[in-house]
Amino acid sequence: MKIIYPFNISDLQIKLSRGVSFGECPAYEVALFGNGEVIYNGFSNVLITGEQKSEIDIIDLVDLFTYAVEIGFFEMKNEYLEGEQIMIGKDNTINLWTVNPTDQPYYDIMISTGNQIKKVHDYLGGPKRLRNLEKTIDKLAGSDRWIKGTGEKDELMEF
Repeated sequence: MKIIYPFNISDLQIKLSRGVSFGECPAYEVALFGNGEVIYNGFSNVLITGEQKSEIDIIDLVDLFTYAVEIGFFEMKNEYLEGEQIMIGKDNTINLWTVNPTDQPYYDIMISTGNQIKKVHDYLGGPKRLRNLEKTIDKLAGSDRWIKGTGEKDELMEF
């Protein structure tokens, strides 16, 4: 997807949703808006359920958007549903297996510029750069304070 520029910063929205597995994985959603507002909503297996609000610096949000562009988020597949695993067989051969387990937590990322929306569903097998984006969104939002009760938003962000 080719991004149409210019667009207003107030139209920028980046949302990360994490769904449950059969275990104790946290389920929540965090949305970052162009005005610097952060809205977290905890569903299950988190320290704080319900809605919480905070703010981030708009420059950090623009840096996050720039990072998403640089890693090719807008060109990624819309969903990643299976992965590959390299294993050694009984005959000492190295094999590549396609795996599709049924108990993985999933991540959904949505980035909207107002008139364009890109969504990626990461159940299994997403590229490392997608996983890094998921972690970076959580870091910038300071999600851990609501999920685990550990610390505030990290001061140093690396994109």
